[in-house]
Amino acid sequence: MSSVAPQIFSPLVNNLSIAIVILLLGFLAGKLISMILYKLFTEIQLDRAVGTFIDGRIYISRYISSIISVVIYIVTFFLALNRLRLTTAFIMILFIVAVIIFVGSVMLGLGDFFPNLYYWILIMQEGKLRPGKKVKLNTLSGNISKISVFRSWIEKSGEKFVVSNSVLYKESK
Repeated sequence: MSSVAPQIFSPLVNNLSIAIVILLLGFLAGKLISMILYKLFTEIQLDRAVGTFIDGRIYISRYISSIISVVIYIVTFFLALNRLRLTTAFIMILFIVAVIIFVGSVMLGLGDFFPNLYYWILIMQEGKLRPGKKVKLNTLSGNISKISVFRSWIEKSGEKFVVSNSVLYKESK
């Protein structure tokens, strides 16, 4: 009876130990690669290059390095589950839930992206709103100091106010 227990628990303990080692090494690799990429992107001044195109307030190097580390974490997690010989259906359910959460987060994050991009295109095509022009919005009036893809700046008495392009376009009519 005592010889049966080591035979049953030995493979389980081995697989569990290996899965834990996979998780630890994967999370360590993800963090290390994230730090290296962030340092590399900072060194080549990726934020500054992208910021001049968009509006200067995006930290793309942090986002990219974080996304890559999360991908490494997810792959590591699935490798550990695979080592534990969990069923494919369980892994697929986890994957589907993760994709739904990811897509939902992206949709919430991009909620203002497309409308502001659309109104930026309208502002640029019509040409009526441009830097230096005086505008009067419902709650603010002043001169447009800058128009970028996602937002615009209105200057009033030396202070700059950030306004979304959709608000600028709709309320300045």
